[in-house]
Amino acid sequence: MKKISILLGAALIFLGACTKHDQNRNTAQITGYATTADPCSGGFTIKVTDDDDKGNLVAKTLPAEAGITQYSVFPINVEIDYTQDDKTCESLITVTRVRKL
Repeated sequence: MKKISILLGAALIFLGACTKHDQNRNTAQITGYATTADPCSGGFTIKVTDDDDKGNLVAKTLPAEAGITQYSVFPINVEIDYTQDDKTCESLITVTRVRKL
């Protein structure tokens, strides 16, 4: 019985460590790349398809392993993980993971 309790306790600790913190995982579409001097709107434009209320988001860069550059052919359907970058620019995000669909 003691061994089962220890295993159960270890499993609960492991599962607790696997929770997301301040990240959003969503199906999205990278619609293009915009070059602009405005710090809130230059970069990859991303439309989250799971939530119309989010509007267009902007990511300055994407993870290199995604293989998506400003010269890629857009739109690109993806699944992304992201965090909110800056409270002053509500649309600015940092993409932490990209998976092409």
